[in-house]
Amino acid sequence: MIIDCHAHIMSSPSLLECEDTLLASMDKYEVDFALVSNCDAAEFPTGASAEVSGKDALACLKETMTFVKQYPTRLGAAVWIRPVFEKGPSRELREYVSNNRDHIFALKFHPYAERTRVDSPLLEPYLDWAEKEKLPVLVHTAEDEYSDVDFLVNVANLRPKIRFIAAHLQLLSDHSKGVEALRKAPNIYADTAWVPMKISAKVLRSIGPSRMMFGTDNPIDGLDTLSNPMYADYFKNKSRLSACLWKRLMSRNAIDLFSLPFPKDFSEVQ
Repeated sequence: MIIDCHAHIMSSPSLLECEDTLLASMDKYEVDFALVSNCDAAEFPTGASAEVSGKDALACLKETMTFVKQYPTRLGAAVWIRPVFEKGPSRELREYVSNNRDHIFALKFHPYAERTRVDSPLLEPYLDWAEKEKLPVLVHTAEDEYSDVDFLVNVANLRPKIRFIAAHLQLLSDHSKGVEALRKAPNIYADTAWVPMKISAKVLRSIGPSRMMFGTDNPIDGLDTLSNPMYADYFKNKSRLSACLWKRLMSRNAIDLFSLPFPKDFSEVQ
């Protein structure tokens, strides 16, 4: 079984075409389940139309849920949060999420697309919400002024009850700082989106077998995003992880961390 904990939909070229591409890619590369967030919610997007950039978090989540509910055994939702224009989750957003927790498994925060660091006070009401609802928070990390993984370490150490996922494990770098962040905060995990498998194997073997999970950014480069040699290494288990560790990386860890609706022994018998 393969679970992608980091996939997207967006209105590029259109929402429907992007959804169709994601499903076709999952079929082609035999991905069983994906956790998707809606990039249309970004507060400071690059090149988005006025119609797209005018949508709020709840509208974007409802679009995501329309898609997810068509394929409930293949898709789950992550809520893209907008802390600059929306000063905390609205009552309507909270109620909608509470009423749909069987399909919603995480919050998604993209510091660069929000021009806001994860340790900004603007995130406090969202982190309070995440803690109350027991929602993991998937955070884009990269070597830029908003997304540095050290900012996530600051927050994680102050919020030990929240499970954070360092998406990309510090994109645009050699990932060494990202690996060190996992050592500094036991409640930070990571996904494999644009992370070489040798780095993921190092994390699993030297930091902990539960700390990495498969994620891809699919379909950011279209139908064949997963044909990238970096992802081919994961499918082929190029780093020669044991069967147990490979299953943890590709499915078990995501099932456990996000409380996905699969039996506890599901991935072990595939």
